[in-house]
Amino acid sequence: RSSTMLSCLSWVEKGVAKEVPDKIRLSNDELQALLQEARDQLITRQSTEAIAAAAASKDVRDDHSDAAMQVEMEDRDDGVDAVAELDDEIDRLYMAGYDDDEPEGVRMDGAGMAGLTYYTSNDDDPYITLKGEADEDEEESIKIDPHDNLIVCGKAEGDMSTLDIHIYNAVEDSVFIHHSILLSAFPLAIEWLDYDPHPETGHGNYVAIGTMEPVIEVWDLDVINEIEPVFVLGAKPKKSKSKRTSVHGHSDAVMTLSWNKAVRNVLASGSADHTIRLWDMTSGESVHTITHHSDKVQSLMWHPYEANSLVSGSMDKTARVYDCKSPDASVKSWSFRGEVEKVVWNHLDPYLFLVSTDNGFVVGVDVRSDLPIFTLHAHEAAVTGLCLSGQVPGCLLTASDDKTVKVWDIKDYKPVHVSTTDLKLGPVLCSAFCPDAALVVAIGGQKNGLKVRNLADATQVRRHFESRALVMPVTIDSENSKEEIQHQASCSPLAETPTADFRGINADNLLQEMTRPTVTSSRSSDDSSSLSVSSHKIKKQKTEKKRRKRRT
Repeated sequence: RSSTMLSCLSWVEKGVAKEVPDKIRLSNDELQALLQEARDQLITRQSTEAIAAAAASKDVRDDHSDAAMQVEMEDRDDGVDAVAELDDEIDRLYMAGYDDDEPEGVRMDGAGMAGLTYYTSNDDDPYITLKGEADEDEEESIKIDPHDNLIVCGKAEGDMSTLDIHIYNAVEDSVFIHHSILLSAFPLAIEWLDYDPHPETGHGNYVAIGTMEPVIEVWDLDVINEIEPVFVLGAKPKKSKSKRTSVHGHSDAVMTLSWNKAVRNVLASGSADHTIRLWDMTSGESVHTITHHSDKVQSLMWHPYEANSLVSGSMDKTARVYDCKSPDASVKSWSFRGEVEKVVWNHLDPYLFLVSTDNGFVVGVDVRSDLPIFTLHAHEAAVTGLCLSGQVPGCLLTASDDKTVKVWDIKDYKPVHVSTTDLKLGPVLCSAFCPDAALVVAIGGQKNGLKVRNLADATQVRRHFESRALVMPVTIDSENSKEEIQHQASCSPLAETPTADFRGINADNLLQEMTRPTVTSSRSSDDSSSLSVSSHKIKKQKTEKKRRKRRT
């Protein structure tokens, strides 16, 4: 059996998950009907792939050679194995606790069993008086503590793809799988969101999933034994001899997702069809399509404070920033030497975002400048993971196909290497900092499942950052006024790193800053003011020295 691969992951903050999740209970007939449908879909997909493979090797098959027949038989065997693996995974995920339909009170025979009667339910057994204890034990086993984080992982094992929901308890430093969801296709992107399209239910606990299919599935994390998503964005286009197109959504795999925390009904998606789509989750419709990229869109992210600003990165070796009030007209582009793997906004600097490429580089970009403010040769292979600590200013983690994870300090935009680790995950595919712990990070790769590490356990990381004052992330809540958000930002308790000035920044003047002439200095306005004060002190000291000389 193949190794466990984690292709994508996302954290869920403490206190968000329902303490006792709902649990779907289906009759055996209902469950078997749904599972048979899943088997039929797998067989249909494999038949389609086999037909495509046959068309591609038509010349070989026309010869009716023994080799061609052997390949055909192997393909059939692979299909049988895949269906068998699906059955095993279904049994593990959904069949626990379900019994075959047997007559109640079956008389049992055999050595030591004569005279005993077996009941399919404790409620039917007249000798069991504490009938509620089993339910209470079950409820306790699925209970989620308010101090627990969730880690949602897209996992592939063989031909099976699942969404594994892990529980992380920081106090006990423990991680375990709480429940799993069977997916219909290989997962590529996960984005947590709390928007519920039904306003009467308030905030929710959902994840949007991008897969090799052209649709986006949204699942409810507060429900166990889910068979299908809460809702789906887009539709699978019909295949034809011409290039596939769709007016309803993407026409190829969904590779990246980003939820707009300020405009909560908006979700952005990037696809292998070279487009970015903006979705209104209230209506379930794609409301705008951005077509500036000429190759697969691998990463995108909404600005942490400005609702209209979106950054994207593509295999066409460019990163672009859009003002989504008019995304076709208001756009700025930067080119790089490699394909863009990841783009990330710096939540402590409203003008800075980071870019990682497939040739091992990390680049810092100021939207006001046409040139990068720093370029870092971080790895010897593609930088597939790029994330900033939410609470430790300047702490950057990179992960790579070269099988290593590295920690950097990018304070003052002068990157300093702190540590390098090989977690034995093979090529690393995904990473993310915990939103509630300064230096706790979740990492996944091509093998050995999920790893959760506290970077502070490494001596070199702890010593490097131990004097760095923590900062509480500025959050945008639709119930907060803009003035309150700006006040939070201006009062962030930073000791060594100056607090970025968020006042007066909006999508309009962010775009104006983007179109200003090139800025070569990488210092912030706060740095400039501190420099001017320092220079004033130096001049004053020189004047005092001259006066002393004159006196002597």
